[in-house]
Amino acid sequence: MKLACCDKCHDVFKLTFRLKHCKCKNISAKHVDAVKAVVYRKDRDTCRILGVENSIRYGYHERGEVWIQHPGDPNTGANLEEVECF
Repeated sequence: MKLACCDKCHDVFKLTFRLKHCKCKNISAKHVDAVKAVVYRKDRDTCRILGVENSIRYGYHERGEVWIQHPGDPNTGANLEEVECF
């Protein structure tokens, strides 16, 4: 499961196959397929993508990996206007 987090309006929303945006419209995001997502953002420094393993989401495990991708951080390799999230 992937969540988009906006630091400007503090909105968090789950990515779906329908394009969604945060309250202030700084971030718009959607799933492209079951693994990849595309994220559009006006201010790259205020956008984060949070990923949670589906096994945790569905309650199969109490622990697992959670990752955060900051699309504006050149160290993530995702310094683009369209960001593919894995």
